[in-house]
Amino acid sequence: MVNGVLRNIIRSIEGIRYPDPAEDLLLYLSVYYAHPQWMVKRWLERYGQEQTERLLMANNERPSCRFASTA
Repeated sequence: MVNGVLRNIIRSIEGIRYPDPAEDLLLYLSVYYAHPQWMVKRWLERYGQEQTERLLMANNERPSCRFASTA
């Protein structure tokens, strides 16, 4: 079932519409970066829009796999 949902998203990716940031920045950032609204709201209040977007982007990055060699 999950694979079917993901395939459908891939087929219709160009049709995805996000909220308008000019109308509701909080909702836009929350949806676009897949973070809960309460967290985005808190970060916007504390850090402002630019730093919040940086945090959201960084939080969505794939972690690096750096393992120390124990040989």
